[in-house]
Amino acid sequence: MVEKDAGYEVQAKSGSIRGKTFSLLAGVGMAALCIGVAWLCHSWGDLAFFLMVYLLGAVVVAWRWGRLAAGVVAILGMLGHDLLFKTHSFRFSSSIGSQFIVFLGLIGIAQLVADLVQKLREQTRMAMARERETASLYALSRLLADESSSEGLMKAGEAFLSSELRSPVSIRGADLHHEEGDGRLPVPLESSKAAMGTLLMDEATWNGTPQTFREACVRQISLALERALSNEEAERARAEADRERTCNSLLSAVSHDFRTPLAAIRGAASTLASDEEELSPEERREMVEMIQEESQRLDRLLSNLLDLTRLEHGDFGLEREWQPLEEVVGATLTRLEAALGALPVQVELPEHLPPVPIDGALVELLLLNLIENALRHAPGSDVRLSARTLPGEVLVEVTDLGPGVPEVDRERIFEKFTRREGAMRDGGLGLGLAICRAITRIHGGRIWVEEADGGGAAFRFTLPCEGAPSLLSL
Repeated sequence: MVEKDAGYEVQAKSGSIRGKTFSLLAGVGMAALCIGVAWLCHSWGDLAFFLMVYLLGAVVVAWRWGRLAAGVVAILGMLGHDLLFKTHSFRFSSSIGSQFIVFLGLIGIAQLVADLVQKLREQTRMAMARERETASLYALSRLLADESSSEGLMKAGEAFLSSELRSPVSIRGADLHHEEGDGRLPVPLESSKAAMGTLLMDEATWNGTPQTFREACVRQISLALERALSNEEAERARAEADRERTCNSLLSAVSHDFRTPLAAIRGAASTLASDEEELSPEERREMVEMIQEESQRLDRLLSNLLDLTRLEHGDFGLEREWQPLEEVVGATLTRLEAALGALPVQVELPEHLPPVPIDGALVELLLLNLIENALRHAPGSDVRLSARTLPGEVLVEVTDLGPGVPEVDRERIFEKFTRREGAMRDGGLGLGLAICRAITRIHGGRIWVEEADGGGAAFRFTLPCEGAPSLLSL
């Protein structure tokens, strides 16, 4: 907690009439105490001893009440010593003038000690004030470092200054203008480049705060806002570059992969339209089948592209339900067999596999893409689909006996529009594995690829299953 400078308050009190009165009373009281001590010891004490008693009293009051109290102790001590211990008749002695020089030295020493003590106290107060300011500024810097957005920085700065100064503080961005007449002092937050915003607070509180502290707070908040705004601008630029790169990749993919099935469809349709009489029934059936296959391929390309766009932008409504994984696997294989015929897929699922909270349609799409990917890159080989239970999750694995995935490509193949080097172009956009990664992420799982035992690729993904109900309750 940064407080107002206590040194100024002490000085004001010591310079007021009330402060002087307290100093005089403290000096009189200490002088009486010193004289009392000297009276008790006058039978064996000498002048040097009495001087030390009075000097000690002067130093004590100088520490707390300053020079005036120390001077009162010295003067009253000199007069009391001469009145009580010289004549023993409560009268001033004739040698008071000769002892005046001695006690004048006592007064000088008392004043010197008082000055030193006062400076020491002032330096101690200043050091403590600087320590409090440093601790508060360090706390502010840590608080600002934890925030990355400009809005979060402004809220953190408001909360910190309101707590430290015990007065409401608000921070507005550079795009919001301060309304005149609301009774608060606008303090500009400026960086080396431009205005970052405005700090609004009570003028009396601002003026009562140490200048070094308030300037340091304004500077820290301004620099933090400049950093956050620069980061946000850089993030917007990166996002714009990513969007442009995605658009370019999409256009590049569309220009070839969409054109291929369209060209096949157009060619087959043109042949049927112009040479229908010259074609045999077998040739016409082949043309129709080609149109159907290329239409299905084009539909799959568009579906993958739209699904990935919806998944990445959060437009895909996730409908989780506790489902046995066997049902989703069965639905996936049924769908593939209807399109491709008999499949060389071996399914190995344990009997007591727990249910998982999933969107069945999305996980079916995930398995569909993984199995199609295995059949495409490992034609003629068996594909194995297995699962096992891990702590808090279920691990699903799709393994083939193909050439596998080089280690350098095991992260890159999950990116959009990415094909493995040497893979044949079959009209795909390179979106299947990107869709798989997006689906596992929104389910709270992860996906990766490793080398399978005995060669080939093993695609593995996890699905959380904490708190799974029993199969009987489903």
